[in-house]
Amino acid sequence: MFIEEKKVGISDGADRQLFEYAFLQGVPMAIFTNGQEWNFYLPGEQGRYDERRVYKLDLLERDIEESVYRLERYLQYERVCSGEALKAARSDYQNVARAREIEAALPKAWKSLLEEPDSLLLELLADKVEDLCGYKPDLDVCSRFITTVMRKHVDVPPQYPTLPRTRNPLPAERIETDNWVRAGSECFIMFEGKTYKPGSAIETMLKLFQLLAEADPGFLDRFAAMKHGSKRKYIARNSLELYPDRPDLAKQRSVEIIPGWWMGKKLQ
Repeated sequence: MFIEEKKVGISDGADRQLFEYAFLQGVPMAIFTNGQEWNFYLPGEQGRYDERRVYKLDLLERDIEESVYRLERYLQYERVCSGEALKAARSDYQNVARAREIEAALPKAWKSLLEEPDSLLLELLADKVEDLCGYKPDLDVCSRFITTVMRKHVDVPPQYPTLPRTRNPLPAERIETDNWVRAGSECFIMFEGKTYKPGSAIETMLKLFQLLAEADPGFLDRFAAMKHGSKRKYIARNSLELYPDRPDLAKQRSVEIIPGWWMGKKLQ
């Protein structure tokens, strides 16, 4: 196996370089670490680099037992030499890949059930109606109801919030993208058909990071690896990384995005 080491914050292109080394030498297992985070990969599998990751271990987030278990499972010398480490990694990868495929297929399966409801779904709906009111509807009634619900869900466009009038309105300016709308002096996040109205610029950034992290579990990792401001990061795994040499600001001017991720409150 290959182990690539980089300093904290210096990881741009490291996964690509690591995979090229592994392919060139025919090494089936590769590891990237900055000392704190350990990423275990199977380069020969399919998909993006992050999709070929077996496991991500953060020594500051995991408990000692879990850290010991993973490091021994994939790195113990005897297990590597005997092939047990690679076998365990492949088994874990199959579980990760299976869970990812299931998660991707669930929305499609649900949509298919609603668009073309089968008899089982209709019977379940009819039984639930009977439980609630004592009368069991015909399956045709249930089918028409589901069709109506689906049509309303698809056809109704997202509603833009009504802005209050101001005494000194700003110039008529409206900028729209897939994720946010600005009108006048107020900001609204438009994300996947839903409208969010945070109360401040900080809350807007926080909500946007939370939405993107929920939609793409790997987004915060990729964003944190990018170059941000000239003096500090915008987000980090540890609030102390947001304000180097200023632990007082790390406590006063940071907010948790999701468990394990922090954002600085000072945007400039």
